[in-house]
Amino acid sequence: MEEKKGNINQRRKKKVAFVLFPAIIILGAVILYFYLQYKKTHISTDDAFVDGRVHVIASKIPGTVRVIHIIDNQFVKKNDLLLEIDPVDYDVKVREAQADLQADFNTIFLPRVVLGVGMGFLFIPLTTMTMSSIRKEEMGYATSMFNLLRNLGGSFGVAFVTTMLARRAQFHQVHLVEHLTPFDRNFQLALPQISQMLQDKGVIPSLSDQGGLGLIYGEVMKQASMLSFNDVFYFLSTMMMFTLPLVLLMKKGNADTSGGGIH
Repeated sequence: MEEKKGNINQRRKKKVAFVLFPAIIILGAVILYFYLQYKKTHISTDDAFVDGRVHVIASKIPGTVRVIHIIDNQFVKKNDLLLEIDPVDYDVKVREAQADLQADFNTIFLPRVVLGVGMGFLFIPLTTMTMSSIRKEEMGYATSMFNLLRNLGGSFGVAFVTTMLARRAQFHQVHLVEHLTPFDRNFQLALPQISQMLQDKGVIPSLSDQGGLGLIYGEVMKQASMLSFNDVFYFLSTMMMFTLPLVLLMKKGNADTSGGGIH
């Protein structure tokens, strides 16, 4: 009886071992698979370990980071401001582009069209208002006087504008030259580049620095002239704005049109 019980227990043990052994093997294989997958994406050292997904974030434009608005392990969402790039270099490039004296066809053509239309709206009403109160027999004298005064006014205006252009050009030249010092960053960058450009064109090295200074000074003169033209334009525009209301003070002419005929 006891021998039969011992045989039954042995058969049970064999069945349990037969079931557990494959299960242990399968479990070990699964664990080994996940461990290998884990090792592919995780790096461990004796001191620390790194666990997480790495996403590379880069700006579309290069530059120096001025301010960082996030900290490590901070959750962010779309449209969150992460950092700010120092705009100094790009501001300099924008100013250089705006200060370029080169002009294309549209830059010259469109203002000339506006000028031509504006001259028509200016001189025709001016002549009409001037002659509206003149009698026919005196029209010849009035026309001569009007042309004389207009020519004198144009001469005085040209002289005034020429003098103002020269004075404002000197004024801007003095202020622009203040930045042409060895301590100015833009001057430090521009002079070696211009000198190297002249050397590439065949200028000897001993004269390249002087040639570079000459080119820079010539550019300063151009910039000063352009600024002086802007000043004169603003001044004349202001004078015109203050002059336009005076037109309302002019009285309508009541000229006598019943004069005798001209033979």
